[in-house]
Amino acid sequence: MPDAAVTEDATPGADDAPAAARAIARFVPRFARDQVAGSPTIASCLDARLSGAILVADIAGFSALTEHKARLGQAGIEEMQNLLNRCFDRIVSTLTQGGGQICRFAGDATIAYWPAGRDPHALRTATHCAAATALRLQALIPELAQALQTPLRLRIGIGAGKLFSAIVGGHQGRWEALLGGDALQQVAATPMLESGLVVLSPPAHALVQA
Repeated sequence: MPDAAVTEDATPGADDAPAAARAIARFVPRFARDQVAGSPTIASCLDARLSGAILVADIAGFSALTEHKARLGQAGIEEMQNLLNRCFDRIVSTLTQGGGQICRFAGDATIAYWPAGRDPHALRTATHCAAATALRLQALIPELAQALQTPLRLRIGIGAGKLFSAIVGGHQGRWEALLGGDALQQVAATPMLESGLVVLSPPAHALVQA
């Protein structure tokens, strides 16, 4: 993600609030921003019921490259960081251009969400968009592998249906936005099989076929 621009001699004040909010918003999932914006108090925004499609993209192949770069010392570590940033920047761009919202990064996996609201037709559309974006992600892998000069493998699972979002924490002002529910559990319960495939849960597959 691009770094937020900071002016060192700027004095914080009311005029800085919108710019600061925009900078912070880059690192907060859209569903969490919407949840907080639509709630008058902290207590009323801690959980919400959602519906949509979930995509989990698990990329593998970095281990050997990381070990090689680590042997080169600090320069190798910095180069590896730059390579990873470029790789995940392309993945994030592909997901967001396909209408997905980035929820979180879990190790080498990226979790994205396509909101649907309560309209069953919107859920079908969201699942179609997630599946189409998944195919574009798989097509991107050879290019990324060539740029990194290492074999990469990508497994993608898609679920669709009910979800809930929760904002947890509060200790020392630290909060975390989480997404869970049936759609995410579908992905966890569906074997992703071999790399290079896009695997849909039974409910997601039924929506795509409808």
